[in-house]
Amino acid sequence: MARVGGGDEVAARELLTRYLDALRDYVRQKAGRELLAKEASQDLVQSVCRQVLEDAANRGFTYRDEGQFRAFLFQAALNKIRGKGRFHGRQRRASRREVQAQALEPSVADALFATMHTPSRSAAEKEERARFLLAFGRLSQQQQRLIEWARLDGLSHREIGARLGLSEGNSRVQLARALARLASLAAAIQDPS
Repeated sequence: MARVGGGDEVAARELLTRYLDALRDYVRQKAGRELLAKEASQDLVQSVCRQVLEDAANRGFTYRDEGQFRAFLFQAALNKIRGKGRFHGRQRRASRREVQAQALEPSVADALFATMHTPSRSAAEKEERARFLLAFGRLSQQQQRLIEWARLDGLSHREIGARLGLSEGNSRVQLARALARLASLAAAIQDPS
């Protein structure tokens, strides 16, 4: 991190390489079908990496640890996705929030499901996935974001707390409650089809 902070491009490339697979997955999950029909996910990833390397060379980083860098990297990817979406006319000013929620939420739920699910692929998996997606959709927006930030973005409870105006301890409690509610809702759904 010190070398990257000093503008060392080689160190920045090494750091990016550590997160490349996670960044690819994140971009595929966040971009949505409409944007991926117009932009290749690999092109978006390359663009984000190029931007991060240019920033490292021009102004350096001031991050204390890799967790902060990861949050910056994923935020840069999200900003790139949003910018490309606007460029392609996907988001109109009047309906931007609604379209964005429709495009992002199912992919967030799918990605969360993939992180919490066992590798066995059976008929029960389809039912379990449908139950999970329905339950996730019934959570409040804040509970969905909290789980997304912790499980997908890998943010620490300190970082999540800062985003929500909570203490680190309260962030832990809120995440535990959101996960418990998700499990309870999923268990209560009898036949998701």
